[in-house]
Amino acid sequence: FIPSLVSGISDLDYYATRLSVNAEVYQAKKDEVTIGYVAFYANNKNEKIAFITQIAVKKEQQSMGLGRKLITIAEKKSLEIGMESIELEVFLDNPRALEFYKRSGYEYLKSEKENSSIIMSKKLHK
Repeated sequence: FIPSLVSGISDLDYYATRLSVNAEVYQAKKDEVTIGYVAFYANNKNEKIAFITQIAVKKEQQSMGLGRKLITIAEKKSLEIGMESIELEVFLDNPRALEFYKRSGYEYLKSEKENSSIIMSKKLHK
């Protein structure tokens, strides 16, 4: 189950249920308050491809390395589960996220024209 950036959030109850059943979700907390999280699927055993469905960091916590820590958790956990690569979708009009993913080792894989987004991919190494 890999929802697109647009269609994936049209039914929040359905999406939240799918995440809770099929996704790995890791939260970063400060003083008992969630300040960031990453949600990803590492259940494509045939192709061995994980998919980061969402990563979010509170605005006031950005540019402090938390996003990097969260994406690293997704990558390490995916590798432990047996995935060989990890993908994500990002809107083209989000240059900050695009640059973050490039710095994190993600490369262009393909365009999703209907969503004005691209899929980026990274090979996972032990």
